[in-house]
Amino acid sequence: IRSGVYRETAFISVTGAPGRAITFAAAPGAHVVLKGSEIVTGPWTQVRPDPLGEVSTAGVFRALWKTTLDERFFNEPWFPDSYKDPAKRWVSEVIMNDKHPFQQIGPDPIHPTGENEILTQVGRGLNDVFAESFWFDPAEQALYVRGPLPYCLIEVGVRAYVLYVKNSRDLVVRGLDIRHNRTTYVSGRLSEVFGSERVVVEDCRFQLGDHIGLCLKSSTNCVVRRCDASWNGCVGMNLHETVDCTVEDCTMKFNNFRRFNGFWGAAGIKCIPANIRTTIQRCEVAHNFGTFGIWFDGAWLHQENGRYCNRDIRILDNVCHHNNMGGIFHEVNAGGGVIAGNLCYANDGRGITVSGHEPGPEGGALWVAHNTVADNNEGVVVMRRAADELARNVKVFNNLLLNNYMPGAELTSARGVDLQLEQPADPKERSAWSNEENGNAFADNVHAPSLRPQWDDDRTLAQWQEQYGQDKHSRLLAADWSSPGQGFQMTPTHDLDFAVPLPEDALKIWSPANPARVGADRTKWP
Repeated sequence: IRSGVYRETAFISVTGAPGRAITFAAAPGAHVVLKGSEIVTGPWTQVRPDPLGEVSTAGVFRALWKTTLDERFFNEPWFPDSYKDPAKRWVSEVIMNDKHPFQQIGPDPIHPTGENEILTQVGRGLNDVFAESFWFDPAEQALYVRGPLPYCLIEVGVRAYVLYVKNSRDLVVRGLDIRHNRTTYVSGRLSEVFGSERVVVEDCRFQLGDHIGLCLKSSTNCVVRRCDASWNGCVGMNLHETVDCTVEDCTMKFNNFRRFNGFWGAAGIKCIPANIRTTIQRCEVAHNFGTFGIWFDGAWLHQENGRYCNRDIRILDNVCHHNNMGGIFHEVNAGGGVIAGNLCYANDGRGITVSGHEPGPEGGALWVAHNTVADNNEGVVVMRRAADELARNVKVFNNLLLNNYMPGAELTSARGVDLQLEQPADPKERSAWSNEENGNAFADNVHAPSLRPQWDDDRTLAQWQEQYGQDKHSRLLAADWSSPGQGFQMTPTHDLDFAVPLPEDALKIWSPANPARVGADRTKWP
C-alpha cells in the first residue's frame, strides 16, 4: 500500500494457507494512514467572542465557533440505520490537528449516564462548552467548538470500523497507522479481527479510537506484535472469546481519555470474557487514565457451565507503571495460569491483584512468581471476589516487594500492604484452599513491610510465618532502587539469590533467566 491518507473502512476477508499467508502491508518506506474521520471544512462562524474581550490570538483560542455538518458526517454504509433520523444523530469524537481529542459536552446516547455511570457526563449543552471541548446540536446539525479554529485542522469521527478483518485465515496485516472513528449502537471498535485463525497484526498503530483501539474476537491462534494501541477513548486492546492468542512487544498507554468508569470496562488491555490460553508478554502498559493496565475479567465456572470464564492466562515479562487503578488485575478466572516476570511500579492502587480464582476441572494452580512490585499503594493482593467466588490454589513465589505503602496513612486502613493472601481462620479450610507463599523478598529499609490474611489485618513477616506457616524461605532485606520520573532502576545483589524452585507445570510456560534470583529479570525501565 502506497503512502497516503485513506478515509475509508478497510474490510479484509481472505484465506491464505499455512506457511503461505496473504499480506496487506505498507510499501517499504511508506506511511499509510487509515482514518475513520472526515475534515470539517466549515465555514465556521464565531458565535461568541473571547469572554475577556481580547481581539488577539489569545482571544481566538477562547472564542466559540459554529458550523453545520452535512451528510458526509452521517453516512455509515456498514450501519445505514444509525443516522436516518436527524433528530437522533450524535457526534462523539472531535479531533484537533490529527492527534488532540476534544471533550464531549452533554449526554452521549451510546453510553448514557445511568446507575453505573459508565461514562460520566460533562456539562449539558451550549452554555457549558469550554476551551477544547465541543457540543453537537442535532436540531440544527450544528457543531459548536471552543478553540483556535482559524489556525487548526478539525476532524470528526464518522466510521464505526476503520479496519475489519472477518473470517480470514493465514493473513498478515503490517505497518498501518489507523486513527479516528465514531461509536455506533453496534460497534465502538476502531479495528477488529473477528472469526479468524492464524492472523498476524504487526507494526501497526491504533490510536484515537472513540472506544476500543483493536479487538480480537472469536479468533484462534492470532498474534498482535510490535503494535501501539494508545490514546483510545476507553480501551487500547480487547480480547473476547479467543483461543491461543498472543499479544507481544506492544505498547498500550494513555487510554480511557474519555474517562469511562474504570471499574466497568476501561483499561490499557481488557480481556473479557472466555479467553483460553491467552498470552500477554513483553508489553509496556502505562499511564492509562482512571483504570487498570492489564485486566482479565470473566465469569465464574458455575455460570453458564463456565462459558464466560477466562482460563489458563499467561501474563509474562510486562512493564506496568503509572496506571490510575493498578498494574495487573486478574479477576474471576479459572484453570490456572502464570503471572510472572512482570515489573509493576508506581501504580495507584495495587501492583498485582488476583480477585477470585478456581482451579478448574483439571486442577491447575495460578502462579504469581518472580515479579518486581514497587512503589504502588499496595503490592500483591489475592482475595475472594465475592462470597461464592473464592481465590483458591494460588501460589505466590519469589516476588520482590518494594515499598508498597502510602506515607501519611499509618493510622488508617489505607496504609497499604506489601502482600495479602486470604487465609481462612479454620486450618482445614486453609488447607483445602491450597494457597501458598514462599521465597518472597520484602524491602525493609523504607518502612516495615506488612502481610495480611484478611482486609486491614496486618502481620509482620515473623508473625505471618509463625501463625500460618507461609513464606518459610521469605526474607526481609535492604534493597537499592528508585523510580525517578517515569522510570525505574534497581541494583540487583546476591542477597536476592534465594528463590524457591518452581514446579514443571509453571516452568513449561515461563522460566526466569536466573532461577535463583527473586523478582523480575528486568531491573531497569526504560
